Amino acid sequence: MRRLESFCEGGIRYLFEPAERETAEQVRAICAESVRVTQEQWELPLPRGCRVYVLASWWQAALLPAPLPLRLWYAATLPLWRHRARNVWSQAAAWTQPYRSAPAVVVKPQRLWTKREDSIGRRIYRFHGPEDRMRNVVCHEMVHACANRLRLPLWLNEGLAMLTVDRLLGRQTVRTGTLPLLAHDGARDPVTDYRRLGAVADDAVVHAYVRGYWLTRFLAESHPDLLRGLIARRMSRVAIDYAIGRRLSLRRQALWREIDVIVAAHFADLPAD
Repeated sequence: MRRLESFCEGGIRYLFEPAERETAEQVRAICAESVRVTQEQWELPLPRGCRVYVLASWWQAALLPAPLPLRLWYAATLPLWRHRARNVWSQAAAWTQPYRSAPAVVVKPQRLWTKREDSIGRRIYRFHGPEDRMRNVVCHEMVHACANRLRLPLWLNEGLAMLTVDRLLGRQTVRTGTLPLLAHDGARDPVTDYRRLGAVADDAVVHAYVRGYWLTRFLAESHPDLLRGLIARRMSRVAIDYAIGRRLSLRRQALWREIDVIVAAHFADLPAD
């Protein structure tokens, strides 16, 4: 394995394979504007020690960003997690590892991204070309890095990242056609935990991301002070549920049975894609 090259800018250390310098420069520019928008919109600071990697192989993406003790443990247990990591890598364009020391973002070179027409990303987002998609992916992960200390629940963590991409690109990036999924799938057992996300069918993954986006956008439009309060400090999932339930006059036991219908009704007049 060739030694990674690196440079630092704006409080972020960029590490990349020598052949990926052009992509690293592109990522650097997007990271800078993403951090700016994230701070302007949500007052989320860039965490100290943040690193961004541009890597072309799944095993490098899994091992290299990890702290040394964890890296050694990963190497020793490789047969136990290799298959799952390769499957995730085949679908992912990027990911964020929320290490305690500092978050690490990994971006896959764009030429390696999946071209499946039925991919999860294509089912959720409206892309306007390769550059648009790259900005979407990098901004999304940088929001995760900035929100790392909050340990947000899946719906809010993903929704906040997706909504920030809207603010960066100046348009709605999620398909309006995903709204019916809320009413259709809301009565089922939704995915609410990252630990389940890699073990469910694509339909459930799509629903988890879609629900996060529309619910977070609903709060941003109807209850912006509440949303800002939810991300101002670290809160437990129960405390977040109670805060939303109080604002919407819903008991916590009923919140997740009724919230999808409330959100879908709020956006019922959006024009179709």
